[in-house]
Parts: sequence; C-alpha cells; structure tokens
Amino acid sequence: MTGAPRTGDQHRFSLAAYDDALDLNDLGYLERNDFTYLFYEYWWRRQDYEHIRETSDWMSLQADFNNDGQLTTGVLIAHQSWGFNDHTGVDLHFSYDAAHWDDRASRGHGIFKLPPSWWVDARWHSPRDRKMDASVGMGWRREAMGGRNAWSRLSVAWRPVGRIRASTEVVYENWDSWLLWQGDRRFATFATERWNLNAQLTTFFTARQHLELRVQWVALKAFESSRYVVPGGTYLREIERSAGEAPARFAISDLVMQLRYRWEIAPMSDLFIVYNRNGGLPNSGRRGHFIDLLDASFQTPDQTGLLVKLRYRFGL
Repeated sequence: MTGAPRTGDQHRFSLAAYDDALDLNDLGYLERNDFTYLFYEYWWRRQDYEHIRETSDWMSLQADFNNDGQLTTGVLIAHQSWGFNDHTGVDLHFSYDAAHWDDRASRGHGIFKLPPSWWVDARWHSPRDRKMDASVGMGWRREAMGGRNAWSRLSVAWRPVGRIRASTEVVYENWDSWLLWQGDRRFATFATERWNLNAQLTTFFTARQHLELRVQWVALKAFESSRYVVPGGTYLREIERSAGEAPARFAISDLVMQLRYRWEIAPMSDLFIVYNRNGGLPNSGRRGHFIDLLDASFQTPDQTGLLVKLRYRFGL
C-alpha cells in the first residue's frame, strides 16, 4: 500500500502473514514461512535550497514475528542524502536492530536471544560526469555479541577516452565477533578480516565490437575468539575450551577472472569468445598475508576454460 499526500513525500506500508505449511519455492523463492511481517517506510524529497540541488531522505521500520509471537527482526533505519550544486553528494545512514530472537541459526537445536546492535555509515561521491569519478565510504557497527564491525570502501572509475572505461572497487572490513554455527547447539565468534576487490576494463573497438576484462576477488581470515552454547529460551551462554585445545581458525579466498570479446555481426547475431579462470581456497588454515591468499588462488586454479559461441538470426 502506497500513498503520496504531497509532492516529494511518499508513505509505504506492507503487511504479510505466512503459516508454517506454506511453501512457494517451486514457484519462486520464500526466505522463510511461519512469520508475520510488518513494514513502514516514509520518503521525502526537497529541492528548495540555495546551495543544495536536492535532498532525498527516508526512514523505515520493520518488525517480524514468528507464529509463537517472538520478535525475530526489529529494525529502525534512517537515511539522508544531499546532492550539491557541484554534483558531489553525501549519504548518511543509521540503523538500530532491537533485541530479538533467532530461531533459525541453530538449525533446529534451540532458539536464543540476541542483544540490540546499531551501525552508522557515511559516503561521499564526486561528480559523475567527469573523466574520473570516485566514491569513498566508511561505516562502524556495534555488534550484538560485543565488539565492533568497521568497514571502508573506495570506488574509482576512469574514462580517458570515449571508447575505454576502467573501474575498480576495494572494500576492507573487520569485525570482532562474527557469530557462526559450529554444529548441534554450539556457536563461536570469530575475529575476522575481509578484502573484496572488483575491477573491470572495457574497450570498444567499434560500435559493434568490444573487449572486457573482469576480476573479482574475495578473501577473509577468521580467528576464534569465544565459544557459546544454546541454553534454550535465553541468551547464548559462553563456555570454555577444553584444556590444551587451540582456537579454531580458517581462511577463504575466491578469485574469478573473465576475458570476454563480443562482436555484433548483425542485429540479434553475435560472436562471443570468453576465457574464464577461477581459483579458490574454500576452507584453508593457511596463515600469512592476504597477498599470499590471492597468489595461491591465482596459481592453483580450480577451473579454466575457453568458450566460443555464435548466435545468428536468419531472416525470413
């Protein structure tokens, strides 16, 4: 349900209820059943400022309840963005996650309650109509299991000439208490670092021919900080490790590289030549620097392949 009482303002309200027997996955995707969903969102936009081209702000409130009446999601979000006359922009975002019950993470071994958490982030972007534009963002979160989660992001796009475009985005994130299920009623938190790289280079030889290189890399290292058990009907209870037992650790690194050439021979007729190289360390105890994980993923690919595809449309 949506309403617009005046120019620049918009309200949206949603309500849904699903019983525990509903299953729509054969027709699409249902994240979960056995819950009631309440959502309210308010947007407003203003353009009557001297030095600000426009502002766009929104606030939302979401509450989910399982069929036992327990709150499983309770989130308040506030967002504000400013677009300035020089075509730069700033976005601010705040979110508060109320104390709620988790009835799914233990895979049927009991429910538990999570304390409240909150996070805030900010982002700035330069004018997007220049040969080079950039975006910088930072965020900080107070975790439900204690500690903090911080991240930073840098995006740069470069168009030296009309036929060449290069872009890259780098994200770094670290958090103190990433909560992971360890089987049965056991959980553990991990101090974790993660790097995410996305890079793309596109060259147009003509209006019908272009070459594109894409590189995507995600890697993380995690070191166990605390162990917990689900007591049932309350918060997780911290437990001690066995005598002489070392903390768990793991590292994951996934690298995907693709070089693709496309030639539009005629309308709806194309020639594709694609080279793929994929490498990954799905669960490695490897120590060292992230550059070592990247090198290992590149040097020991899981899959390489060359694909040639011709699509041609015959006239009537």
